[in-house]
Amino acid sequence: MLEYDNSCTFEVRISGEITTKTTVSFEKALTHWDQRHYLFVILNSPGGDIAAAMKIGRLIRKSPGRTMVEGTATCASACVLLFGAGISRIVFDGGKIGVHRPALAEAPRERDMAAVKAASDQAARALREYAAEMNISERLIDDMLVVPPENIRWLSEEDRKSYGLAFLDPCLCRDSNSCIEQKIQNHTG
Repeated sequence: MLEYDNSCTFEVRISGEITTKTTVSFEKALTHWDQRHYLFVILNSPGGDIAAAMKIGRLIRKSPGRTMVEGTATCASACVLLFGAGISRIVFDGGKIGVHRPALAEAPRERDMAAVKAASDQAARALREYAAEMNISERLIDDMLVVPPENIRWLSEEDRKSYGLAFLDPCLCRDSNSCIEQKIQNHTG
């Protein structure tokens, strides 16, 4: 869904499962963005395709976008990769961030355990490289990988801080702009 606030922000909402179609829709939405405005990506997703999430995350980072999870929303599994891409990352009271081991999108068809392990190791390497690009602690990936895919570990505010998912990416964000503060006020009040 595409939503535009013509004050000083441009909002893109990503909800539902993250797929390659989500990537195409996000790229299309960005063609409508006036880069003089701040980009906000508002998330409410149970996750989905890891490769699609990393592609969207790289677009968010390149923009540079800010990510938000509103008070009744959840951002779990692959959605965490989008959240971590924001140069500022906001979770409003009641919003939830959750992690678990991703299912392999390209799992080998044969039951050759060596092939399954190789695919799993490749996925873990790609996630660690992505985390490094986004200034997220590699520990987040390590901890994701130990939570079975059928479970979710919901992260506390302290968890988010320890993983580098706190409010600002200290390497990139210099937001002290009143427009950003107003956007936050509009979502909390």
